[in-house]
Amino acid sequence: MVELMLLFAKYQLNPRRLRMVQPYADKEANLLLVEARACDKGKLVTEPPLVVYAEQGCYTKEMQEIYDR
Repeated sequence: MVELMLLFAKYQLNPRRLRMVQPYADKEANLLLVEARACDKGKLVTEPPLVVYAEQGCYTKEMQEIYDR
């Protein structure tokens, strides 16, 4: 994540939203979702983590809603 933020600064991008993605609620995040905008001075909003699986092979309700869109 530090490297990503350094690249944003280098290219004058400012992160606006940040969300970690966890495979399961009890596991550490292994992905990061970031929304960034050029030359923007807005505040960074950290969103709650997105948990992918409720149990083995079964998506969480939020994840299933994302796929159903």
